[in-house]
Amino acid sequence: MRNICGKTALKFLILTCLMFFGTAAFSPPGAWAANKKAVLLTINGLTLADIESGETPNFDRLIETGGVGLMNARPARYRHRSNFYLSIGAGARAESGASGRFGFNANETLPTNPFSDRLSAADLIWQTTRRSIPPDAVINIGITTAEKAAEKYRRPIVPGLLGEALKQAGKKTAVLGNADTLMVQHREVSLITMDRRGETGLGDVSSSTNRLDRRFPGGLRTDYDELGRQALISLEQADFVVIELGDLPRINDMRALMNDRAYKQSRRRAVRDADTFLGDLVAGRAGADDLIIVTSPQPQSRPSGRLDLLSPIIISGKGPGALSSNTTKRKGLITNVDIAPTILNHLGEPAPIEMAGSIATVVQEENPVMFALSRHSQIFTLRQMRTPALLTFLVLMILALSASVLVVWLGATGKPMPAYVTEIIKFALLALTAIPLTSMFYFSMNESNVAVSLASFGAITLVVAALALWLSRVRPLAPLAIIAAGTALVVAADALFGTPLSLRSFFGSDLIAGGRYYGLGNTLMGVLVGASIFALVAIMDLGLISKKRWRPAIGLAALGAAAVIIGHPDVGANAGGLIATAGAAVIFGQILSDSKITFIRAAAGLSIFLTIVAVVLFVDLPSSDNQSHIGKSLGMIEANGGTAVSDIIVRKISMNYRGIASIRGYALALMAGLAYLLGRARKTARGPFSLIRPEYPMTVKGFHALIWTGALIVAVNDTGAVAALSISIYLLLPLFFLVLASPRPGIEDLTQTPAGEAPEKAAFS
Repeated sequence: MRNICGKTALKFLILTCLMFFGTAAFSPPGAWAANKKAVLLTINGLTLADIESGETPNFDRLIETGGVGLMNARPARYRHRSNFYLSIGAGARAESGASGRFGFNANETLPTNPFSDRLSAADLIWQTTRRSIPPDAVINIGITTAEKAAEKYRRPIVPGLLGEALKQAGKKTAVLGNADTLMVQHREVSLITMDRRGETGLGDVSSSTNRLDRRFPGGLRTDYDELGRQALISLEQADFVVIELGDLPRINDMRALMNDRAYKQSRRRAVRDADTFLGDLVAGRAGADDLIIVTSPQPQSRPSGRLDLLSPIIISGKGPGALSSNTTKRKGLITNVDIAPTILNHLGEPAPIEMAGSIATVVQEENPVMFALSRHSQIFTLRQMRTPALLTFLVLMILALSASVLVVWLGATGKPMPAYVTEIIKFALLALTAIPLTSMFYFSMNESNVAVSLASFGAITLVVAALALWLSRVRPLAPLAIIAAGTALVVAADALFGTPLSLRSFFGSDLIAGGRYYGLGNTLMGVLVGASIFALVAIMDLGLISKKRWRPAIGLAALGAAAVIIGHPDVGANAGGLIATAGAAVIFGQILSDSKITFIRAAAGLSIFLTIVAVVLFVDLPSSDNQSHIGKSLGMIEANGGTAVSDIIVRKISMNYRGIASIRGYALALMAGLAYLLGRARKTARGPFSLIRPEYPMTVKGFHALIWTGALIVAVNDTGAVAALSISIYLLLPLFFLVLASPRPGIEDLTQTPAGEAPEKAAFS
């Protein structure tokens, strides 16, 4: 009897387990998230200072159990407010245009101009698309404009993708509120929740959520009682609800007409009202497992008018700590395209491959608000200084090269410049060569210490240049080799540890422009490759690598290691740089070998190139859980095949053309012309390299390798001109310095008599 009971119990246990796991295995995605809701509160113009003011207790409580940070709000274009909202809903940088502000309830009459309140939104949709929309729906009539704009970018941009993904998963969306004034309608919020037809299943973006207030800027203000009532109803019916709290943007729209006192008082009240609304909403959903996100889709404009694309963002239930994501891999920073994947993940749904963002996470931080404020100041200040600093560097480089040509030219004509002039120019060339390195070690810059920071940067650079000039009196090549080797090692080590030093460098990535948030951008990639090649050949000329048969292998291995660092998804994450550097490694090895190219050597080089690229890309296959933008591109190719490949190629060619036909490309051409003039300082000189080849043969080989590398980078990189300009630092500056450091720059070749030519003719030709 006991055996029968035991067997029966065992069978029951096995059956129960099978039922449980079978249900888990065959349940549709999101089944376990059936009771979860996601709420997004949009408060355009909210700042971290508002949150840190001490007058927002409900925001503070949300932060205590959640994450807070900065959100890069960059859309495809900055001109229209609607683009910021559309980018959130598309999960990619998108463009809507002015029509994106026109969201309407299905039965709501259209504005007086041009429809004279005689047509409803449903009527217009029927006229233009021959389809009906449900009476409870909200429609944004800018969907067609957004779709047409998406086509021109040749990127996977799908307006309404978030709403479409939720609809396909059987989940409902709702949108409430607006930022209307008596003069202008602002219903851009519906761009976040709409599907690919421009529809949101539930909601109310009409004037019923506002009330007339003649004392409030714009004449309208949010009716928080009505909005709160509708919000709680919508949360019972929908899985994802977006609520626009429009008072703060109304105040900002009227800012030009307000004095400072009225503006500050109105703004303070609007922030307090928004905080109170959040508290009431959370209290009304007590115990609910909701994801609550608070952010400003469009950042608050600065009084100076300078572009600042960083908004505050709070996400509940993920902390406490500072927000981050795999998109940025930066503590305290996510992007607007990360919101959609985060919402889908909370609701148990996968993010479509077309979404460029990643799920937001939290990194431990004791005081995340103050951390975000400090990070904001650093990022914004560096952005303001980055372009002027790089342009100044470029101008100084051109001036130093031009002065060098003048010194050599005058020396060749028998009218040499005073020795101290040559020393000043040599000092400038060394200082410019050191700047990519010293720009990583000065005092970190923020809005309050710009002068101190720049002073420390200048002092460090001058000290390094002075020491280098002193050392060059013994061996001119030695200080250049030390600077280049130090630069290459520091950039490589910095990349391996997450690029903390590059964040403060003018040569690092611009986190507001958002072209790259982590890894090595093309500027520093060019620095690493250029410095590595020059350092290796300089060390060879200094006799530190004396055995010739080792040189090709050492060059190939060193540049191969640089290619791995540049291309690895968790380090450099630069696919174009990986391909270019792997190719440059093969070319560099061939140049160092002094051997003719044979079929066997070409096949071996191609095999090495393909091996380096394949090994690095294998790490970032589309199935990777920690996928970088390289992996996302591979995923798009896997999903869309040839179309994705052609889009990538066309986009990169277009970007490369813009890079070449810009100030960078023109500067590169000008400096190449200066190098040509350096060689023509004496007609007997056979190019600029002939002036130093007898004394520095390996260095000249390195210069040839740098030229080939620059050409290769321009060919395969979308902003190759930027990297090529960085490479030129380690080609032109050392070349001109070594020419000036020769005993009689531009004159010693007078003793060289070309074959078949009389000495007298050579001397005066």
